[in-house]
Amino acid sequence: MDIAEPVMWPMPEQGAGEGFEAAMEDAVFRHSLANLRTFPWIRDAEKAGHLSLSVWRFHIATGELPTV
Repeated sequence: MDIAEPVMWPMPEQGAGEGFEAAMEDAVFRHSLANLRTFPWIRDAEKAGHLSLSVWRFHIATGELPTV
């Protein structure tokens, strides 16, 4: 979870509960994608159209796998 720390603590106050959790998750997803793109082979493959990065949020309780 250390990788998420740069986006977790600067989050503006958005209350508590699902809204805040969703905003935190979205920030971590964006940060993770940005981190992946720092690897030259990933960045180059994506730029060449050989790789497409996506984020998926799996809801364990419901079994749903909606896209983000």
